[in-house]
Amino acid sequence: MATSIGSSVASLVALSAFDPPIPEPTVYYSEYSDFAETGDGGRVGRGSSIIRWIFALLEDPEMRNDLKNHITGLSGTVCIRTTVNGAEGNYLATMIWPVPEPENQNGLGITLELEFRNPVTTS
Repeated sequence: MATSIGSSVASLVALSAFDPPIPEPTVYYSEYSDFAETGDGGRVGRGSSIIRWIFALLEDPEMRNDLKNHITGLSGTVCIRTTVNGAEGNYLATMIWPVPEPENQNGLGITLELEFRNPVTTS
């Protein structure tokens, strides 16, 4: 199963199918969006879960544009296929576009981090 993005499961497109192909991101999952320190020195989780895709140096601006085209503003609902905790699955989530947008790293490309909030398993 390839890492994919779309507006629904039926419309998922593998990142490798874009022109130019988008490289596989590093995927991070957090059960909570934030943490708070407790009075006894412990920590508790707050907020909903988050999936992060981190792309190291997207070389072609079209790669960034292909990802951005899935939302109309700074956020929007998308469907993604990705690996979470070693298991592949489809998720509906709110994609958050980074602000400010990352800048080109001396002509090498951009490092782009996309956040997917409130992921819900879908089929």
